[in-house]
Amino acid sequence: MNVLMIANNAKQVYLTILLCCVLSFSALGAEKVAIFAVQIDGLHQADGKGRYDKIISLIKTEIPFEMKVYPPKRVFSLFDKCLICCVSPVNQNTDFYQYTGDNYLQSKPMSIAKIYIFTKPNTKVISTLSELQTLRVGARSGMPYGKKIENSGINFTFLPTIKNNIVMVLNNRLDAFIAYVPDAYKIFDQLELSAFPHDINNPISVHEDSIVCKKSNSTVELIKDANVVISNIN
Repeated sequence: MNVLMIANNAKQVYLTILLCCVLSFSALGAEKVAIFAVQIDGLHQADGKGRYDKIISLIKTEIPFEMKVYPPKRVFSLFDKCLICCVSPVNQNTDFYQYTGDNYLQSKPMSIAKIYIFTKPNTKVISTLSELQTLRVGARSGMPYGKKIENSGINFTFLPTIKNNIVMVLNNRLDAFIAYVPDAYKIFDQLELSAFPHDINNPISVHEDSIVCKKSNSTVELIKDANVVISNIN
């Protein structure tokens, strides 16, 4: 009898421990994921109406998540410090980021962005970084442009927005600027301007616009569910 009671007690203890482990795992898996998104007109917007905002809103998942749209510098700072979180739109290309290894996950790309050199209206198209060496060149501050561009030796004037760069060119305070497309096209449209001269067939760099997360139970599930939506859209 004593042996039977001991066995039953041991079984109850085992089941209790197992239940606690399951509940702990579930609680961990259900932690809310913060998705820090770089503010880009037409893609990630504070009003949630950007193209990537809409894609992410379609994710059907049991994982709670919250989108937070900020300027680029703040987004990357927050992502560096957070634990259960993601950032968009980025990728694991080491020319742009250091989000590599087993601690990070990347979704399928929502789209492909391209970086172009835009020059003054009615001037020649510039296709290479070497042609910018003696010019006054602008860029949006905080954005990742990749090692090839950032280590090119060009003395960029960094401004808060693409619109600022366009205005500086129109006011003859810059000769050219670099910017991502489709981002730049959206701003030209808002200003009711034709896109400045650029070599549409020869971007100076290409960037996969994906979601990258720090690996956790929650983000593994979230990326899996995000990929279903992205695959159906693309």
